[in-house]
Amino acid sequence: MNICNCPVCLVGVVKPFGYIELKEGPLEFKLSRFPPDKKTAITIGICSREPCQHIGMGATKKSTTLAKSLLRELVLSLEKN
Repeated sequence: MNICNCPVCLVGVVKPFGYIELKEGPLEFKLSRFPPDKKTAITIGICSREPCQHIGMGATKKSTTLAKSLLRELVLSLEKN
């Protein structure tokens, strides 16, 4: 996830906050600006402007397809509950 202007408030900057490494077993949230090289991960960014509180998600280069399928499964499981 690159540092960019917030798509919601257009004033703040979406800065990397942490990432979730995609691997076998339980998911782990790591507080780090960027995941280590060659890790498959979903990146999480948050708007720097406090009233906005926009949270954006992305994926590392090698994990786009895996991240999309994992997020789709998560959303579908939440809709069932």
